[in-house]
Amino acid sequence: MVHEEFKEMIPTYVLSALDGEENRALSDHLSQCAECQRELENWQATAATLSLGAQPLEPSPAVHDRIMKAIREESLQNDAESKAKANVIKFKPANTVSGRNYSSVWAIAAAVLFLITAATLFLFWQESRANNQIIAELSRELQNQRSELDRSRNFFKVMMSPGARMDELAGTNQVPEASAKLAHDKTGHAMLMANGLPPAPTGKEYQLWFIVGKKTMPGKSFSVDSSGKGMLEDQIPESARDAAIFAITLEPAGGVDVPTGAIYLRSGL
Repeated sequence: MVHEEFKEMIPTYVLSALDGEENRALSDHLSQCAECQRELENWQATAATLSLGAQPLEPSPAVHDRIMKAIREESLQNDAESKAKANVIKFKPANTVSGRNYSSVWAIAAAVLFLITAATLFLFWQESRANNQIIAELSRELQNQRSELDRSRNFFKVMMSPGARMDELAGTNQVPEASAKLAHDKTGHAMLMANGLPPAPTGKEYQLWFIVGKKTMPGKSFSVDSSGKGMLEDQIPESARDAAIFAITLEPAGGVDVPTGAIYLRSGL
């Protein structure tokens, strides 16, 4: 088994519901894995808290009926035994009859309590896993938002620097609704912001090109998100800083030295 499988078994281990082989395997793993030991301690603390602070759960009608049926059957059996021994005078300790009458009921009640506790722990575990997934997704989304904000700040920083220029790239017949802005300063430091590009197929990325006369120089490649937005930071070659045409094509991931795909965006249209 792998680490994650052992980790999934810990809530069941806390409830003592693992079979012998799984129990031994997890015990061996716990003796070697500090992370799973901490996970076990967390679940044990959770179980203790639930047993003390959980609100009572109402048994289902089916469970109630089974308990009452067991009580009636026990009562009928006792009545039959009493009639068979009606002529026999026998003294018994008071607690013996009470214990015999209710021992099976207490056993059933204990089983029901165990099932309710186990179900509560399982639901709590499922809810905890779901919350952890939501937190992880929100964390990723927050990180993406921070990254996009940082790139936007860098774009406007370049655009507002002395001697900076901004070129607009319009969509071709491939994606007429797409557009992009390329801001670059006098040193050639450039930031590209693209919008409306379709997500690239697997193994493909968009690539920036600098075109001067008949010479085409490659820039970096970039991807876009599900909304068609993409950003790129690059360095414009010195020979292309004043009179270049900028274009974006769809190329193999990582970029190529010579354009092979169709042009999606182009300046000077």
